[in-house]
Parts: sequence; C-alpha cells; structure tokens
Amino acid sequence: MTEISKNVQQRRLQWYGHVMRIDEDYVEKRVMEMEVRGRRNRGRPKRGWLDSVKVDLMEKRLEGNKFRDKMEAGKM
Repeated sequence: MTEISKNVQQRRLQWYGHVMRIDEDYVEKRVMEMEVRGRRNRGRPKRGWLDSVKVDLMEKRLEGNKFRDKMEAGKM
C-alpha cells in the first residue's frame, strides 16, 4: 500500500512542477491560482490538491520554488 501512495505523491509533485513551469496564460496555471468566492458548508475544510502538494513538499524537504530544476523521479 505504501508503494502506491509514494507513486501518487511522486506523480503529484511532477505535475506541480510541470504546471509551475508553463506560461501564465495556460488554463492549468490560471485554475491553480484562482480563488473561488463564496462560503463552504460547515465542518472540517476539504483538503485540496494544492494542500496535498504543500504536505508532499514538506515531507520531501523541498522548496516550492525548486520546480524550475526538473524534479527527477529517482530523487523522490
């Protein structure tokens, strides 16, 4: 089971690096940086994709701005 979660984590960080390297005009980048207005329902806040990426970066002891250096699959 841990093998699958590590693979998911690796792919998520690779996708994050890809999105951060592309131009500002691409849809993926605009959607990632956009904020949705309005209120959510009561209860615990939902964990979003970017929240998962932040946890992954902290776990791997990487900085969010290291996306310019292509992350190698073997290092993760």
